[in-house]
Amino acid sequence: MSTARPIASMFGLAFLFSLTGCVMSNTPMKAPQTSSAIEVPSATSTEALFSCAETTVQALADTDDRWDPRVTRRDVEAGVLETSNYGKENESGFRIRLRFVSGSGQAQVGLKGAGAYFIDLGVEEAMTRFKSKMSVCLSSR
Repeated sequence: MSTARPIASMFGLAFLFSLTGCVMSNTPMKAPQTSSAIEVPSATSTEALFSCAETTVQALADTDDRWDPRVTRRDVEAGVLETSNYGKENESGFRIRLRFVSGSGQAQVGLKGAGAYFIDLGVEEAMTRFKSKMSVCLSSR
């Protein structure tokens, strides 16, 4: 039996896959993300803000396992808090980066939310939930 037919079939399949887009790309993938600002009461310290953020993320993680509550960067002097290796693209789940300059009245929040193959887990809705819980926490201090 000739091996030409199976080889020709393999090349034919490879050609069809290339036409349908089933080819790996060299373009780096990016996690779906959104950003927003949170109003921070003027007397709020960076430590208090970070404490609220940690509590908020933990509360979200308690009811939604897509949230990762691990704090992977906490720099009070620089005003930066990150969860779940925020800077890396190939991490799944929701994670945040909070930037704050004490006395500025606002904290900047970045939120990433990627599933398998960088599918958007719903970053806009996750940001709304995060901001809502942060607002409650900040107003109770």
